[in-house]
Amino acid sequence: MSDEAVRAVELEIGIAKYFFMVSVKLAEWTIKAIKALHDMKVEGKITEKGEKHLNQIWEYCSKYCGGEEPVYLNMPENIYKDVIKLAKKNNKFGEHGGIMWAKMADLNASDGFCQIAVPPNMAKVFTSIINRLVEEQVDNATKQLKEYEKKIAELQNDRFIEMDPEKQKQLDIEIENLECARDEVKKYIDGDKSILEKDCTMSMEDYLATGLNTEFEIDPDKAISEYEKGVDIAPKDTFRNCVKPVRDPHNIPSTSTHFYLPDTGVDVKRDYKIDDKTGLVYSEYSFTDKDGVKREFTDKGITSKEWEETLLPEMAEKVGCLIDTPTRVFTTEDRLAAYCKYFGKVTPKSERGENKDFSNADVAEAYKNARSEMSKGAASASIRNSDNIEISVPPDNIVMEHGRLVVNMPDGNKCAFLETKDANFDEFSGLSTFTVSKNSIASFRSYNNNAESKYSIPAQDAKLKIDESFGRVVSAAKYAGNVIRHNSR
Repeated sequence: MSDEAVRAVELEIGIAKYFFMVSVKLAEWTIKAIKALHDMKVEGKITEKGEKHLNQIWEYCSKYCGGEEPVYLNMPENIYKDVIKLAKKNNKFGEHGGIMWAKMADLNASDGFCQIAVPPNMAKVFTSIINRLVEEQVDNATKQLKEYEKKIAELQNDRFIEMDPEKQKQLDIEIENLECARDEVKKYIDGDKSILEKDCTMSMEDYLATGLNTEFEIDPDKAISEYEKGVDIAPKDTFRNCVKPVRDPHNIPSTSTHFYLPDTGVDVKRDYKIDDKTGLVYSEYSFTDKDGVKREFTDKGITSKEWEETLLPEMAEKVGCLIDTPTRVFTTEDRLAAYCKYFGKVTPKSERGENKDFSNADVAEAYKNARSEMSKGAASASIRNSDNIEISVPPDNIVMEHGRLVVNMPDGNKCAFLETKDANFDEFSGLSTFTVSKNSIASFRSYNNNAESKYSIPAQDAKLKIDESFGRVVSAAKYAGNVIRHNSR
């Protein structure tokens, strides 16, 4: 989705305004994506407490929060119910009905995360709850990691004890599976820590980016229309990756099951279970093949290598697919059924005349009216004055992180700006240019000998550091990329 021009775009739908900074082609997609989310079916008044729809939160913020944008929060899916339960106990939010939130459309049902939108005055309560629960998960997982490491060390010492070959084989299998569990829990901890590092907040661009490589990226309106019928939005993975052994209990879904639907072949049910002896996870797979024969497989008591080399090819053959066949994953049979019933069979709202589809003229108009609400009163993206500083860099060196424009410098350092305006791409120089207020502050991060230093500097000093890093004369970039980045769990 790369393109050659970066623009600041402001979109108005009803009374709500949305500001984002993306490339030309990506802008059209982003507008369609936000419009698809905005047109989701809603019920109830926006001032009533409780769960709302995303567009109701947008409207509430426009009316009662001085036009401030909602705060978007990211969390592991498994703590969502606890977050809401605890937030309701902090119901101290004034005249318009108390606590409210919107669980946003899950644009990647396979990543283990979910997102909510809340009014800015309620964000602190939600953020503190999410951080506390995630910290508890990290602490518990860290304890589990230490137990794995202790057990592995003990069993490795047992290798020096003389024993019969069968016991030796079982010992080696248990050690290898414990090592797999150890590596899995490390990834689990890293995923939760990534939320804490960002204070569980994310920008609208980050949220939309969770839908990349899914049907939502291809056609947001169609994907959301199907989503409202119960169809999960998620990327496909290979059959091999979907059914690979899992050993750490943290990776078991809340339903303790998965259903797999490869592009060719029959669907497969997977039940996750705990081995009473080792405490590790094993799986039982069951399906009915094309001849009506019931088949069962298990990865209990074997290593990942043995599974990969023997049982996986055999199971794939019986399923009627290759080990690398693209496959969809579902946590319940109902979701599998909804996918089979509605995927590719729901007419998008734009084609039913239930919303206004966007044309190139709409995008052009959005560009024409582009301006940054975050730039403290700048009337237009075309206005330049002596109170601003202009910064030009190759477009590949610009990314958006947590709602901030970040310049990645050749020397490895980074400079982040919260408030920017007049973003544009100069086709002649091949550079992206943006302006910041002379009185603004930038966040500068330097890296020396793997040690990170972070401090605030005036915008003028930030410009000098950026120019110096690029050699004062910044060479033209060969091409411009979009500014949305996404790090999946």
